[in-house]
Parts: sequence; structure tokens; C-alpha cells
Amino acid sequence: MCPYGGRCTKNLESLPNFWGYKKQNNPPTIQFSRCPVGYCCQAKVGRKGCVPYDKCNIGRYGRLCGTCLPGFTETLFTPLCRQSEKCKDYWFWPVAVIFVLGFSLYVIIEPDIPSMLYRRIIWFRSTSPQVTEPDSQQGLERIVFFYYQAIDILSVQSSNNIVWDNHFTQFIVGLFNFGIRLNREGFACPFPGLGPVSKVLFHTVGVFLVLLLIPVIFFIHSTMSKCFPFRPPERGVYLSAFLKSVFLGYAVLARNSLTLLHCVTVDGVNCLFINCNVECYTWWQKLIGTLILIYFLPFVFALFFGTKKLYRKHISVVHFFLACLFPLPILSYWFLNRRHLDPRGEIIRDAGGRTAIASVLYGSYRIPDNVSSGAIYWESVLIGRMLVLILTAVLVKDPFLSSLVLLLLCVINLSSHIYFLPFKRVLDNRVESISLFCLVLIAVFNLPFMAYLSEGVLPTGPMLQVMDVFMWCHVILIGFLPLICVLLFLAAIFSQLVRFVIHFTRAFRKALGYFRCFGYHRPLEELHDSLIDAA
Repeated sequence: MCPYGGRCTKNLESLPNFWGYKKQNNPPTIQFSRCPVGYCCQAKVGRKGCVPYDKCNIGRYGRLCGTCLPGFTETLFTPLCRQSEKCKDYWFWPVAVIFVLGFSLYVIIEPDIPSMLYRRIIWFRSTSPQVTEPDSQQGLERIVFFYYQAIDILSVQSSNNIVWDNHFTQFIVGLFNFGIRLNREGFACPFPGLGPVSKVLFHTVGVFLVLLLIPVIFFIHSTMSKCFPFRPPERGVYLSAFLKSVFLGYAVLARNSLTLLHCVTVDGVNCLFINCNVECYTWWQKLIGTLILIYFLPFVFALFFGTKKLYRKHISVVHFFLACLFPLPILSYWFLNRRHLDPRGEIIRDAGGRTAIASVLYGSYRIPDNVSSGAIYWESVLIGRMLVLILTAVLVKDPFLSSLVLLLLCVINLSSHIYFLPFKRVLDNRVESISLFCLVLIAVFNLPFMAYLSEGVLPTGPMLQVMDVFMWCHVILIGFLPLICVLLFLAAIFSQLVRFVIHFTRAFRKALGYFRCFGYHRPLEELHDSLIDAA
């Protein structure tokens, strides 16, 4: 009987993305384990298996082909290995600095881009458009960010298909995951020495840099306002920007942390899945595991209860920030001191920054009233369901089974949203329903790719055309929103060009009229008198 992951011909071959090892000598038994995508033998047209059964991809070696050969470095966004002396893609650094600085300024300034484009497109209307409330912008912004972060989770295991190899889709999804995924020659290897573990850690640097840069910008703004006639910074604006960055970066940090704890047993050794040459559990894995237990898991509950307390003014803004930074101790304090859960307790007076923080936390969700209990806690629900998706994608080992569970979770998320309708505005609820339905479609389109990946084969025959259709549907669901933004931007530019032409034409006609009046159309009597005077 041919073992799972192998192909029995004249020689025992390994299927793509599988790695074989000798389990016992008498009788000789070969067992196969699944590799991270792109590490081991890859499927090609006309080749169904690889010889020998422990064959690795080019430039890789070791258990599950976990690392690059000596003298090679792993690229940032692919499992490919390049020669270390060729890792001189220094253009990556200025692009990364511009991205981090731009993202930090974006969360601080919060530009209302849709309203700006709308005003520039319909400048010819006599009535000015209605000003968009900041809370409504918060809702749409959160919906878009969580949509693309969920896409990254749903498709993280499908990097062997054309969708995830597409530079456009990688770049778009990377922007919403604190990363610059420029998977092209010249940007893939900025420095030598990258390995699977260091690469995962490097992908979290963007979140920490944004969180660090926001206080730095506040300090610079405050210093300049004292030295120059600038408006002093508003503390609430920077506090809300920091809190928003924590919410948006949670999924990135949680996913990469759990990835570094994903261990498998290969050849009798419990090792790290992304680098099976590292045996579990090292000191840094224990540190990450402790961080997950004391921060990432209780953070959702601290946000749930903390939002309600802040809304009822039972805690201060500083107390809430302490709950976000140290969720487990603060949760323990809350539950051990029941009087802080008493709705009749002391009301904390408003301090600086409460309004801005409230706008980020529950400004776009339904407020409790006499009819319903509201949904001010929904931010914790959004982060909690992202955590469940991450846990499923990382901990469920079989790609097809993982994709099936993710599809079920997407259906549950859509159903719960339709039942609760947590946003204040009808538009936000409709947009969220559309985004969750699109995630269900992406999960459905992802199932066939995961089925082929699970079996280690490539689609052939009529199914190849069906997979191409799924691939393009996937690309459309990722790229339709950026395409709409580009079209609106081009429409705004075209509208402003038309506006310039119209105003320039009017000014030219007016100037021409003045020129004719004073130059060529003087009355005949004035010309006759001037000729007599000249004579």
C-alpha cells in the first residue's frame, strides 16, 4: 500500500509539498509529512512526483526542508532562497519608511478621502454636499481593514496558486496588514541572514513602528507648538490614533505569534512547522506562549467589559488604556472587585481624550436606548472573530479541513451580523453585510485549491478551466475596492481639469472683452478728435 503523501511507481516518489523520511528499517517503511507551501518538491506540468522522496525545493535542506542552504537567504514574501551576496535590495528601506510614516499620519489626521473625492467630482453643484461625520468614517474604515485582514487569513495557505503569486493582490492585502509586499526582483531580499523565524518576526515590525511613531510625532508636534506659532496638539487625537493602531495591528501580531507556536512531529521530533530544524519548545516560544495567554486571549474580554465601563463612565481613559496594555491583571482586578461592576457605582468625571476614544470604540455602533441594549461592545466581537479565524488557520493542520472550518466560520459571522446589525448607519450595516458575503465567496472559491493542495496534485482537464474561473473571481473580490478608488480618483482629476478649462475659458473671454473694449472698439468720434489733435 502506497503511503499518504507518496506516489508508488518504479521508485517511491513524494507528492508536491510532501517530505518523506524512513520510519523504520525492518521492514523498510517510509512516511510522509506535509511541508510548508513552497519548501519541498513542487508540482509541475508533466511531473506528478519527485525523486528522492525527501527532495527539497531549490536552495533548501533539512527536516521538512526548513531552512536555506549555507550562503543563501530566504526572501521576505516567498519561501524562495537567494544567494546572500545578492541580497542588496536597499530600495526596500525608503519605501518602508514612507509607508510607516504615511500610515501613522493617516491614523492621526484621519482624512475623509471619500468626501474629498466627492466634493471634487461634483464641484459644479450649487449646494454643498453633506459633511460626513467622523463616526461614520470610523465604521467604513474598520470594515475595509478587517475585510482585507480576513482575506489574508483565508488565503494564507494557498500561496501555491496563481492568486497569491499575483503581485497586485499581495500588494493590496499587504497594505492593510502593516506590510509592503512588493514581491518583485529588487525588493524581495533587503538584507542577508533572513530565516523562517526571523522573517515572521520582521513582519510584525511595522505594527510596533507605527505604535512607536505616534508618540514621537506627538512629542515633535508639542515641541514645535512651543517654539513656533503652531496649534498645540490635541491629546485625544493621538490617543485615539494609538488605540486604533492597536486594534488594526492585533490580527497581524496574533497571527505571527501563533505561527511561531505551530509545532508538528516529524521523524519522532517535535519541531516548528515553518522551520522543522528548530525543536519545540525553545525559550522564546515559551515567552510567546506566555504573551498569548496573558495578552492576546484576555484582550478581547478586556475590550468587551472595558468598553461598557468607559461608556457608563465607571472608569477613566487611563484605566481603559491600562486594560488594553495589561488585560489579564486588569480583568482579574475587575472580577475580584465586584463593586467596579456595579452600574450604580461612582461615575468618573470626563477627562481629556474621552470623546476621541469613545469615537474609536463605539462611535459607529448602536448606542443603548429604551428599545435595545445597543452594540457598543462590537469592536471586541470584530477582534474576537478575527482571533478565531487565526486559530483555525494556524492550528488545523490539514489545508482542506482548515478551509472548510473557515468557510463555516465566515457563514456564522455573516449570520450574526445580519441578526444584530450593530452599526448605527444603515449604509455601514449594508457594506459590512456585503463584505462578509464576499468573504464567504472567497472561502468557497478557496476550497478547491485547498483540496488539491491537501492531496498534493495539480488540477488537470476541465477542472483546470474551472480553477481559472475561481482564481479570477478571487482576484476580483480582492481588487474591486481599490479599482473603485482609482476610478474615483481619476474622475476627480478629470472633473478638476474640466473645471480648470471652464474657468480658464471664462477668464480668457473676459480678458478678451476688456481688450476689445479699450483697444479696437473705441467710438469713431474719439478717433476723429484724436486725429485732429495730432494734426
